[in-house]
Amino acid sequence: MERGGACGRTYSQLGSSQPSLRSRREGDDCTASRLIGIILLMLALIPAFAASQPAIPNRQLQTTNAPPSDLLQFLDGGSLHGELRGMDPQRGVQWQHPAAKRTIRLKPDNIAWINFETAERVASGTGPTCWFEFSNGDAIFGQLKAIENDKLKLETWFGGNLEAPRQALHSITFFSKGFSILYEGPSGVDGWKLERGAKGWQYRDGAFIANSVGIMGRDLKLSGSAGIEFDVAWTGQISLSFILYAESIDRFDYSTSCYMFHLSPPYMNLQRVQSGAGVMSLGPQAYLPEMLKKSKVRLEIRVNKEEATITVLADGILVNRWKDPAGFVGKGSGIVFSSQSEGPTIKLSNFKVAEWDGAFEPRSMTNAVPKDDLVYLANRDKVSGTLQNIRDGKLTFAIPQTTLEIPMQRVTQIFFGQQTSNSLARVPWEIRANVAGGGSVAFQLEEWADAQVLGKSAIFGQMALNPKSIRQIRFNPQLARAPGEGSALPNEETWEIDE
Repeated sequence: MERGGACGRTYSQLGSSQPSLRSRREGDDCTASRLIGIILLMLALIPAFAASQPAIPNRQLQTTNAPPSDLLQFLDGGSLHGELRGMDPQRGVQWQHPAAKRTIRLKPDNIAWINFETAERVASGTGPTCWFEFSNGDAIFGQLKAIENDKLKLETWFGGNLEAPRQALHSITFFSKGFSILYEGPSGVDGWKLERGAKGWQYRDGAFIANSVGIMGRDLKLSGSAGIEFDVAWTGQISLSFILYAESIDRFDYSTSCYMFHLSPPYMNLQRVQSGAGVMSLGPQAYLPEMLKKSKVRLEIRVNKEEATITVLADGILVNRWKDPAGFVGKGSGIVFSSQSEGPTIKLSNFKVAEWDGAFEPRSMTNAVPKDDLVYLANRDKVSGTLQNIRDGKLTFAIPQTTLEIPMQRVTQIFFGQQTSNSLARVPWEIRANVAGGGSVAFQLEEWADAQVLGKSAIFGQMALNPKSIRQIRFNPQLARAPGEGSALPNEETWEIDE
C-alpha cells in the first residue's frame, strides 16, 4: 500500500531509476522533517530523563560560557568562576558558581586566593601622602597623623583612622608633591590598543596573556616622574620587550623618543630610543638569578625624570639603577608591550601606575633592621638616631650630641630600627587583603558581608574594611602561590555539591 506524499515513495515507485530534480528536493525535505521530529522528541524527553537519574557523587560539572566575574583558586591550581556571597568561620566561604543551583560552601584550608574584577578605590577628600610598610608584610597608602607615645596614628581611604604600635613599623615614604593613581587593572580591554589581527595578547581573569608574537599598548598619561608596577608570570623561555613614555601605543616606533626594556630571564637591559639618534644601550644588562628558580616576579620601575634615572626592583629587591647621561628623552605618555616568542606563555597582571615625586631609596640600599632609626632628607642627607615623636608638622629626633626638630617638608623617608614582627598565629581564617589603590593588610577574618568586612589585625587591632575596595584576598599565606605562579593559564575546575 502506497503512503500518500513523496515521503512514503521509493524511486522505483516514482517510475524512474534515477530521481528527478523535484523528487530529490522532496526527498531532502522529507529527511529534514524527520530529523527535526527526532530532535524535538529528544528535547521533550530530556527533563523526564534527567529527573529520573540519581545524583552521582564526586562528578565534575561542566562549566558554562557565562562571562567571568570573580575567580577563586585552590592550592592545587584548580579554579572556579563565580561570585563571593559571604564568608565567616561558622558558615565558611559561600561561593555562587554559574553551574550550581545553590551556594557552595568551602573551607579555607584548600583555597589559595580570590580575585575580584570590580574592585574600586573608595572616594576620599584628600589623596594619600605616605606609604607605610610594616614588619609583618603589611603595606598601606595613607596620611600620617602623628607618632607619639609609641603609637602610630594614620588615616586610610579604605579603612578610616587606624592606630599601630610604633615598633611594628618598618618604614614610611613621604610624597612631598602629593600622590595619585594613574591606572590600576586590568579589568578588561577598554583603553588598551591591541595590534590588529594579532593572536598574541588576550584578556582573561584580570590579566593579559600571550603565547605568540603580539603587541599591545595604553596611554597612561605619564608626564613627570612615575612608578610603574606589574606582575610577570611565564612558562618556558620568554622574550618580552616594553617601552616607557611611548608616543605610539600600537607599535614599536623607532623614530620617536622613549625608553625600551628587554626581558629574557635571567637578563634585563635598557635602551634609549631617540628620534634622529637611533638606539643606544644604557650600561650593561642586569642579571636576575632568582628568575631561574621561579615562574613569576613583580617588577617595579621608578622613573625619576628630573635626574634622568630609571630604577628597577624585582620582588622588592634592587635590580639596577640606570642613568641617561644625555638627560631624560622620553616624549610620550604611554606604555607598549611586545611578546616576541612563539610557544611560551607570558602573563601580565596587577598593574599599578602612579605619579611619583622621585624621592625613593630602595630597601636593599639600607641596613636590614638597623639598630637605630634612619631619616632621609630632601637634600639626600641622612640622620641616624632615635625618633621620639612626630606631631604638629615636626619630627623630633635624638642623636648622641643633641635633639633635632626637623620640619616634615624636609623628610623623604624614615626607616625604623628594633622592629617586632607582630605576626598573626597561623589560623585557618587568617587572610591577606590587597586593596584597590595599592597596599595590603593581614587579619583574622570575623565576617565578610556586603556592607563591610570585619576582622582583627595583629597590628591595627579591630578593623572594618569596605569590601568594594578589595581587589584580592589570599588564604594560607604559608602555602598559597601568588596569582601568576605556576601555570599561567589555570584550568577551571568545578565540584559537585550536595543538594
